[in-house]
Amino acid sequence: MSDREQRLIEAAMRYRALLAGPEPISIREFVAGADPDLRDELAEYLELLLLTPEPTEPIRLSPDEQALAARVAERARQRFLQRLMTLAPAQSLTALRRAQRFSLNALARRINLPADLLHRIERGGVLAQSLPEKLIRALAEALQRTEAEIRAALATPPPATATRLSARDGTTVQEETPVDFVTALEQSTASEAQKAEWR
Repeated sequence: MSDREQRLIEAAMRYRALLAGPEPISIREFVAGADPDLRDELAEYLELLLLTPEPTEPIRLSPDEQALAARVAERARQRFLQRLMTLAPAQSLTALRRAQRFSLNALARRINLPADLLHRIERGGVLAQSLPEKLIRALAEALQRTEAEIRAALATPPPATATRLSARDGTTVQEETPVDFVTALEQSTASEAQKAEWR
């Protein structure tokens, strides 16, 4: 379960508790006091929750139902990121790091990730969707941002780096093909302890 799903469930449980109390609260009032990055999805989630009777037995989803639920959650996440990016241009991970006055090495040490791997993530050489949830959380905490902001930053193209080309020696820019996180971790300078932590 993703951090976002967990937060939605916790918010729904708080809302149910308020409804059972002496002074029920409307969905609109409750959502207005929720985390800004949850509000749009939370309103729909609570309306659906109120229309759905509570199960008398634990629900067990079939593999097909689990796959469908995962696809729906991913579509909702992508819609949210697109909406977030239209409200305010997302900053790259490099920009977020610099805004907190972290050097690449300092941030890497803080989250216990090899600096070369963090650099590869920043320049878009690692598939963002393959990053572990705990790495997203660690970056959000270190950079004092929400996890949604970190995901939006990872979806933002990294800043262009100036490269001097020479026709004489045939210098060219090699376009980097992004790899998944596990592959990038294995190819990095990570210690065995770091590999064990991030696998």
